[in-house]
Amino acid sequence: MEGDRREVTLSEVAIFSYGKMPNKDILNQGEFPTFSGYKYQHKYPKFNCDAGDVIVVARGVGGTGDVKLVKEKCYLTNLSIRIKLDSKQVNNRFFYYRFLNAGLRHLDSGSAQSQITINDLNNEIIILPPLPEQRAIAHILGTLDDKIELNRRMNATLEAMSQALFKSWFVDFDPVIDKALAAGNPIPEPLHKRAEARRVLGDQRRPLPAEIEDHFPDRFVFSDELGWIPEGWENLTFENLVDAKQGRYLPKTEMHRLPDEDFKYPVWGGNGILGYSTKKAYDKPIPLMTCRGSNCGLIKSTRSAAWVSNNAFACSPKVGSEYFLYLYFLNENFSECVSGSAQPQITYTALRNKSMRFPISHDACECFSEMVQIHIDTQTGNERQNETLTSLRDILLPRLLSGELRIPDAEKLIEEVL
Repeated sequence: MEGDRREVTLSEVAIFSYGKMPNKDILNQGEFPTFSGYKYQHKYPKFNCDAGDVIVVARGVGGTGDVKLVKEKCYLTNLSIRIKLDSKQVNNRFFYYRFLNAGLRHLDSGSAQSQITINDLNNEIIILPPLPEQRAIAHILGTLDDKIELNRRMNATLEAMSQALFKSWFVDFDPVIDKALAAGNPIPEPLHKRAEARRVLGDQRRPLPAEIEDHFPDRFVFSDELGWIPEGWENLTFENLVDAKQGRYLPKTEMHRLPDEDFKYPVWGGNGILGYSTKKAYDKPIPLMTCRGSNCGLIKSTRSAAWVSNNAFACSPKVGSEYFLYLYFLNENFSECVSGSAQPQITYTALRNKSMRFPISHDACECFSEMVQIHIDTQTGNERQNETLTSLRDILLPRLLSGELRIPDAEKLIEEVL
């Protein structure tokens, strides 16, 4: 299968076309998302890209030169360029992997604003293995990415299940409503609609085990701050619920872009993982809140031991578990705590006396935390496997592209790992 490689310019194997600005008059209509190259967004009645097409981000901050595979039929906007490859010469997924890490950023010809033009692309040189070898390389690397994506989807499903349970217990008060209905106790007027929905479910309402149901009261009381809440539940402030500490700055020289044996701890910034370090500030998963920049109040979870930068608060729970606190924060609104215009920020002073929106029962919190622990364990395992698979893919990628690693050897390695 493996054979001689040949050098060609992209103009010999591809046709390029700029994305187009959507018509505002028909924006948010139709079934196809618009795609800027950065994100899928508004609905649109037309499409100009199909699933599996290759695009390159041509303009914008922080992404110019990135090569991506289109996930679904969409309308590509004027921030990106579609690359229509000759399928008899180039495999789309191989092309994507060829530019996965380095991208085409070196073609950026903008000064005041980043940009890549079709003229820039025409003369780019690419070294192509024979088409069967391209397909084999794409399949090997794609197998890893498919497993990574499957793990991500599984984690998203598990988190959605946990969020649904949180909302049922701590936002909608379903177990309390069910017990109040069974006991014949009055349902407050603001909860009538939810109570009726629960009543209509009838036998479809799966009763909680007695040991869990015992953690919920069967009546509501009125709170001046929160309205009707379950009897015995507390209204807490931020500092009653959380021990929050701002992270510490870590120089880029002390980080690697990808994890390895030594640099194994993720360094979390305000928007996500900045890199990996030999240092850790926390031994277990911890909820984070972005405290600087445009995403102030954004909630994340480290999912593992990690270092936290000074752009985020690390939040340890005083009530319930770390995962309970993470889900609680996802349902909370911290926008009122943001100050500053040029540089938005959230300070602990602004947070400490904030009245939290949802009342708390310590017993129910602990019970919830125990119930979702299996979700946490599975999510953590999936994320660790994804780190391993991503690292393996990035190790194999240059060796396969250069021909240093033979296809059968790579296939055997993937088989052992998966």
